[in-house]
Amino acid sequence: MPATPAAATFSPSLRRGAISFLIAAAADLRLRPIVKYSALSLLADRLFPSLTRRHRHWLLRLPLREANLHLLALVSLWIGSKLHDSASIGVRALKSYSDQRIGGQCFTVRDFLEGEVVLLQVLDFEIGTSRIGYVFVEDLIVRFREIARVGECLSENVVTDVLDLMYEDERLGGVVMSGLSPVLVAGAVLVVSYVVSVERKGASEEFPVLAWVKFVTSCGEDEIFGVVEGILRHIVAP
Repeated sequence: MPATPAAATFSPSLRRGAISFLIAAAADLRLRPIVKYSALSLLADRLFPSLTRRHRHWLLRLPLREANLHLLALVSLWIGSKLHDSASIGVRALKSYSDQRIGGQCFTVRDFLEGEVVLLQVLDFEIGTSRIGYVFVEDLIVRFREIARVGECLSENVVTDVLDLMYEDERLGGVVMSGLSPVLVAGAVLVVSYVVSVERKGASEEFPVLAWVKFVTSCGEDEIFGVVEGILRHIVAP
């Protein structure tokens, strides 16, 4: 079946560039992981699939422009901050960041306000983030550290690196957006992070992390292992 006009103009490089821009902006602006992954959920998991149909607003008009997607990435971070920060990042701080990092385009505060309305309308104002994978990973980390001493060796930086990779890489992006349970994805991410950050350190004691994740998530061991294997294969691939 031939690609729709919108799908044809939304290239993998545009998708990857917008996601990488969001991740870099979250780091530069020192936003918390929950804000970053809420924004990634809004942008990559919800907005991007809608780009296979036509939209009238100039931000989403064909052909899609990189600068417009970067603006929407910042808007997603703005919404994520409003959801999770008691003092959310200000629109003027985001505008200042866009002036420095989005080349060839000078967006106004009004553009950010319009972008917020457009994004909310496309998502039908469904912006809940209680089911995103990071929420479940965070919960698993807390529980893991409560019952296993090696849990203190688990690097949260590795956890976020794995989650970022799953969004940035299209092959792994299918793991995030293919309809898998976020609980299953979270369990697999914890296992991968354990293998990378704990076992490589040569911890003095071992922990049956796969069996524990199976128990606390009620996911099948084969399901968890299948996702874990896919992530690890990509990490170690040349």
